[in-house]
Parts: sequence; C-alpha cells; structure tokens
Amino acid sequence: MLSLYCGSKFALEGFSESLSYELASQNIIVKIVEPGGVLSTYFGKRSGAEAVQNAALKDYDTFVAGANAIFASLRGQRLATEEGVAEVIFKAATDGTDRLRYVATEDILALVKARRETSEKEYIEFMRSRYLPRG
Repeated sequence: MLSLYCGSKFALEGFSESLSYELASQNIIVKIVEPGGVLSTYFGKRSGAEAVQNAALKDYDTFVAGANAIFASLRGQRLATEEGVAEVIFKAATDGTDRLRYVATEDILALVKARRETSEKEYIEFMRSRYLPRG
C-alpha cells in the first residue's frame, strides 16, 4: 500500500543527500524539498483506487483501516497548493545557501519533527501508532 511509495522517497532522499556530499567538492549544491499533501495532485484518490485492488489481502485490514483514517483526516485539512510548493522550490534554488532540506508543507511538520528530534524507539512507536485504527 505505502511501502513502495515510501521506499522510493527514501531512496531519492538518500541519493540526493549522498550526491550533495560528492558534488560539494565541485561547488554544486543539491537541495531536497520535502512536500507533504497537495490536494490537487489527487494522490489520495489514486491511492484509494489502487487499494481497492488489494481488498483480498485480509491480513492488511488493520493497517489499511489506519491508513485510510489518516488519509481521511488529511482530506479534511487545508493542505498546500502546487503554487506553495513551487515557492519553496524557488526559494531553495535561489536562497544562495548550502542548506540541504526544505519542508514545503505544514502538514508534515509533526512527522519531520518526530523523525529528527526523537529517539529511534520513540519514532517507531509514533509511526506504528498512526496506522492502528482508532476505535
């Protein structure tokens, strides 16, 4: 459901970070922009349609219910626009710094903060708790 999507994002982030170290010797700066939810991309709608194809995987019911609850709560929030993300990309490209990471949408600040400011154990517990259905 989300593993391939997240795995590709981790790969791209790791590649970009390691590339930034390599290219620093050539005075080339690499930037990573971390966008969260942008409603107009219809990611949630597409993900839901794809999830229906996996309906036969009953062992995933608990995880899918938790993920669907997260997606539903995100749809209810005012998420970023493509224009807002583009502004962050422009800022990253033109700010004249060697800063590596830019968070482009507020909806992922809690996730970014948890990843960067908590212990490994606390982060894993936080992430696992997000995908348990609330009842």
